[in-house]
Amino acid sequence: MSVFTFQATVHPDWIDYNGHMRDAYYGLVFSMASDAFLDSIGVTADYRATTGGTVYLVECHTFYLAEVKIDAPLVVEARVLDVDSKRFVVHMTMLSDGKVRAVNERMELHVNQHPEPRAEALPDDIRATLDALKLDTGEIAALPQRARKLGFGA
Repeated sequence: MSVFTFQATVHPDWIDYNGHMRDAYYGLVFSMASDAFLDSIGVTADYRATTGGTVYLVECHTFYLAEVKIDAPLVVEARVLDVDSKRFVVHMTMLSDGKVRAVNERMELHVNQHPEPRAEALPDDIRATLDALKLDTGEIAALPQRARKLGFGA
């Protein structure tokens, strides 16, 4: 599974005065997709409760490419672009009716919240899962759309 998918439907209260989804709700859909992705790699509610470990969003960039209307079905595809000891970068593509509507890239940081929040290395099993999902350079280059590139280092 190098591509994780999440599905949603555009709710009526997400629609703005132009008749399409308000920009803030693109962020909500990407955030919900991120939560579902985190569950799939082992950063679950149980993991958070028993270890104090969680993931914080450090940075994200979104390109809004096409509008979506009320009741539109959405599919978000998530792909891992990079991983280091504490961080990982996920590329998300939002599609509706097979057309790319938005792209979001996000850098996530593993954090232990107890006693005070601090960055902490990813557990070995979660790191191994992320490493296994990471796209190779050819797959990354073939992505049809990228937000502003995120990475580790200068």
